[in-house]
Amino acid sequence: MLHQIITTSSNCGPIRPVLFGWHDCPPGHRHNCSLIRSFWLIHFVVRGFGNFYFKGQEYRLGPGEMFIIPPKQEHLYVADNEEPWEYIFIGLTIQDGQIPPFLYEPVIRCPEAHPIFEEMKRGNEFQEGRGAFFTARFWDMISVLQEKNTPQKDAIDYALELIRAHYAAGLTVQQLADALHLSRGHFTLLFKKKTGIPPQQYLIELRMEEAAKLLQKEGLSPSAAAFSVGYADIYQFSKAFKKHFGVSPREYRKNG
Repeated sequence: MLHQIITTSSNCGPIRPVLFGWHDCPPGHRHNCSLIRSFWLIHFVVRGFGNFYFKGQEYRLGPGEMFIIPPKQEHLYVADNEEPWEYIFIGLTIQDGQIPPFLYEPVIRCPEAHPIFEEMKRGNEFQEGRGAFFTARFWDMISVLQEKNTPQKDAIDYALELIRAHYAAGLTVQQLADALHLSRGHFTLLFKKKTGIPPQQYLIELRMEEAAKLLQKEGLSPSAAAFSVGYADIYQFSKAFKKHFGVSPREYRKNG
């Protein structure tokens, strides 16, 4: 069921709430907008899953993630057929120069913002102060994002530092995305744009190169080398190693 509150106020300065609501979507529910909206629209996924299509990209989203639609942009979002999402949304007009830079990210992961969006549901209790109430909650949200946000220009550099420091501990792509408060899909997109390859491939190649050094220079056994670069499964390690180097770890150690 869709719940919506009109929030427009003329006394809220450069940030003016326009609407607020929440929607417990039925399976497969589609929202396809080719209209030219004049305001920003921010959605927070409370539960369930769905897909967000924006500027030629597809994002798979779940609980704790936000998707952000700037003014004058076409977009489509579709609820999952099995576990359709419930989201809370707020629409605002924001004067130029007052727009926080991370709002230009189409997807942000920030579970910590959930209580703020739930608090927004109290907006119906206000009349004259409704606009001020929603504006204050918007800045609460921004303060949480500022506290957790890693600027986009530094995000992948930070991810590369994390990989080099923790690849041997079984670091995963999802853990990297969570550390940057991005969805896995959006993190992969940014990582590939900067490095030319997906993060999973980067992790595998780094682990293989480090394992080769351990096999050759340190004389470690294949199982010891596998464990040292983050593989608990020797079969999976051997398969990845042979795919990368063309020979098994044992052959590489013997003939390298």
